[in-house]
Amino acid sequence: MAVSFLKRTTPKLGDVIDWTRRNIDRVKLNFTSGRIVPVDPWPQKPFIYQINTYVWLNTLSRSYNRPITLENVPDKVLDELSSYNVDAIW
Repeated sequence: MAVSFLKRTTPKLGDVIDWTRRNIDRVKLNFTSGRIVPVDPWPQKPFIYQINTYVWLNTLSRSYNRPITLENVPDKVLDELSSYNVDAIW
């Protein structure tokens, strides 16, 4: 009985997650469907790319000739970050 309950309630790729009823550690936004989907569990030794945000945002602001904050990082820059083969960006 418990196994079938777990199978029914475990979200699958593409499922919409009801945050009030589920406890998911990691999720991502699927840009194709616009849905939030669960991500595979963290690897035992994740590869984390760390960015010094003060320096990074200052450099971006200079190159774009306008103030850049975490809220308005250009899509081109975010696309480049998403192409890195890392488990997380900190």
